[in-house]
Amino acid sequence: MQSEWQKKYDKVRTITPSKQIRIRTTPSPERPIKMKFAQSPVQALYTASTKATAILPLQNEHKYTMPETRQGCRAIELSNQLGIVIGGHSHRESLEFNFMDLQNGQWMQKQQFQEWEYLKQRMKENDTRLGSHFSLNYDAEEQTIYCFGGERIQGVRRQINILSQIKNHQIQQFAICGIGARRNHTSTLMDNQLIIIGGFEIMNTKPNYYGDIQSINLSTMRSTQLLKQFMKNGLAYHQVIRVYKKNQYFEEKENGIYLFGGKDQEDNFNGDLIQIVIGNQVQVNVVQTVGQQPKARRNFTMNYDENSQCIIIFGGMNDFEIFEDLYTLNIQSKIWCNVQLSGYLNLKARYDHCSLYSNEKLIIFGGLNEFGYILFNPILINLKLKRQKLNHQE
Repeated sequence: MQSEWQKKYDKVRTITPSKQIRIRTTPSPERPIKMKFAQSPVQALYTASTKATAILPLQNEHKYTMPETRQGCRAIELSNQLGIVIGGHSHRESLEFNFMDLQNGQWMQKQQFQEWEYLKQRMKENDTRLGSHFSLNYDAEEQTIYCFGGERIQGVRRQINILSQIKNHQIQQFAICGIGARRNHTSTLMDNQLIIIGGFEIMNTKPNYYGDIQSINLSTMRSTQLLKQFMKNGLAYHQVIRVYKKNQYFEEKENGIYLFGGKDQEDNFNGDLIQIVIGNQVQVNVVQTVGQQPKARRNFTMNYDENSQCIIIFGGMNDFEIFEDLYTLNIQSKIWCNVQLSGYLNLKARYDHCSLYSNEKLIIFGGLNEFGYILFNPILINLKLKRQKLNHQE
């Protein structure tokens, strides 16, 4: 006989609806777009706690180099709990490579990374620049950094469609045909492919927003359009994370690319959590969530904790306010949590900032607010993202 818990579990699994949309990659009058409504994912066996403590790490002036304040830069974790910050601009384009110890949130001295300093000098001599507002990914297995698109300032602002590959402190750049130049898009790695989503390009002084999904083969550097228009009016200033996991507690259908936030050509803000599944067909699913959802926003940061399967969102802005809030979303339960912080609470509302995440430590720095630039003083937030089985009786 089934237990009461199992009956409730099956009931949730079989009758909870969701707004799931299945989209063909090549719609036509003869083969119109098909849409169907399907059941929502099984309610999770795990939930996330909402405890977090913020601290302001002390910076040892003899052991660190404070980065110059700028916007449009990007940050990512390398191996061994080491973070890197690349690109951006203030009054000029930055060529700096800055490094952070993710265990304590402290900046590190440039002298510890001489090979990166040599790379910077070669880039300066050859006028090789990354610009700002590009997308940044790191392939840990290949130990390779990929930067795509963004904006260069050469008298005027100009968007680019260049893919920069940094490996063994050497840089190669490839012009990618078939993909429009863009900034404030997103990208993620998937099976030797770089998946590009959205963004915009300034055309005749007006922004042209992209609603496409593109793929770049990292062996051939050739592009393929996977979906021409996943958002009617395009989308930019959003964030994505890729979820790929399969075990006894995690269903394969939860895998995919998760997108939140951003705004479109008509200045409408996206408040939905969207799941993009790329296979023989591209599926775009609006995910049904519960709990207190963050307000629609742009220029925020989004990180992912694999152990708890939680998305982590901080800051950003919309047309009316700048945020200093922190949210988590459990991928399985689809429950949003507004995290209550203790400790150092002078976080400052901000947007267009950077964040790095490792081992339940979220580090934020930089960005902008109504008064201008915010310094690159890191704030470290200790999160407690526990996995707890739902209580039930057999």
